[in-house]
Amino acid sequence: MKFTQEERDALNYICLDDSTKIIQYLEEEKELQRKHDLFMTAVAIIGTVSSVIAAITGIIVLVQ
Repeated sequence: MKFTQEERDALNYICLDDSTKIIQYLEEEKELQRKHDLFMTAVAIIGTVSSVIAAITGIIVLVQ
């Protein structure tokens, strides 16, 4: 009897210990959190640069 790759993966997952499943879940969540943190850092940097540009532009307009 031959199993498809999906069926083999399902059987392997069923055979895993609960602690192993929890560790895998936490590692996946950690990776998602890392991506979210990188995105938020990029947004914060873009916002900071925009604020500096707006402040400089405001000062230039005020001086003129």
